[in-house]
Amino acid sequence: MALFLVKYFTGLLKTASVLLLTLGTGAIALGGTLTQLDPERWMTMPPLPAVRYSHGAIAVNGSLLAAGGRDRFGKIQKTVYRAPLHGNATYSFWKRETDLPGGLANFALGASGSCLYLSGGMRVAAKGEEISGDIWIATLGNDGSPRNWRRTEPLSEPLYAHCQVFYKNRIYILGGMAADGMRSDVNMAEIAQDGRVGSWNVTTSFPAPMAYSAAVVVGDYVIVVGGQSPTEGKTLIMPTAYVGPFAKDGGIQTWYLATSKLPGAWLGYGRNQTALTVWQNTLYAFGGQDASWFFINNVASAVFDPDKGELGSWGVSEGPKDMPQVTALAVWKDAVYLVGGMVQGKASEKVLSGRFSAVAAEDSP
Repeated sequence: MALFLVKYFTGLLKTASVLLLTLGTGAIALGGTLTQLDPERWMTMPPLPAVRYSHGAIAVNGSLLAAGGRDRFGKIQKTVYRAPLHGNATYSFWKRETDLPGGLANFALGASGSCLYLSGGMRVAAKGEEISGDIWIATLGNDGSPRNWRRTEPLSEPLYAHCQVFYKNRIYILGGMAADGMRSDVNMAEIAQDGRVGSWNVTTSFPAPMAYSAAVVVGDYVIVVGGQSPTEGKTLIMPTAYVGPFAKDGGIQTWYLATSKLPGAWLGYGRNQTALTVWQNTLYAFGGQDASWFFINNVASAVFDPDKGELGSWGVSEGPKDMPQVTALAVWKDAVYLVGGMVQGKASEKVLSGRFSAVAAEDSP
């Protein structure tokens, strides 16, 4: 693959600040430090015990977890699988842990302190499926195994395809899909010492209703990327990255739009159901669907400056071979895992692992 290298120089040559974007390798640097998703270090790992999509994944306490989701026939599942990680962030096998209290898909999964939090999603009903308003928490063992699933304060309303993030001792629920459509609401709650979620408080809403977005926290900011939004009787795939600074009381002060459009496929913009993570202040968005609802095989990346609250330009790099386009993502140390999901519209049990690296900008290609 041809390597495209673009360098932006600020000021004269004596100026130390350099922004470098390498499209072919997924490398991006700010201020002389380079973070890179190494294209030569992708590995195929032992697959999940069963096909899963619309599930959740997380790496915590030295283990990789995969929970819930749908099987190859679209049936909602309640299984929880755990892969103990070796010191080099590889693993040898998956084992089944205590099931979720019930089958769930399209939920949000995350960890804070010693607890795992699973909110909302679609669940099995007496007839078909229904939206869940429950939040389930589990205590994490030292080996990463979730124990003692129990309910805590429910969501303000049943939701799925929403975002869930944590900041200090608070949990945030952003956007999502309710029974009568997408939501722009953002709600926050305190987390007690025993992990229980307190009462919900409303904070600054999104500028527009959104679902199937992805969110990360960097420093004192939350960044919400892509997704879909209703407009003029249609559903628009969003090319946006919204940035929300946290206030001292934990609320979100405002939302502002990053100037760089989120790239999709070819020359288009926008990503739906992308898998988002952050590593050393660089955002990586893996796959998703473009504005025409086609699956995306690439990885978009951009540097966020937590001192200024600014998101740099997005670059695009080629994804690994057989990359799942809609997947569950987890990060442990410098390793990123793409766990199951959809590969060209077909549900998969495949797990891929890649590595981030950091080098001096002058050592980059």
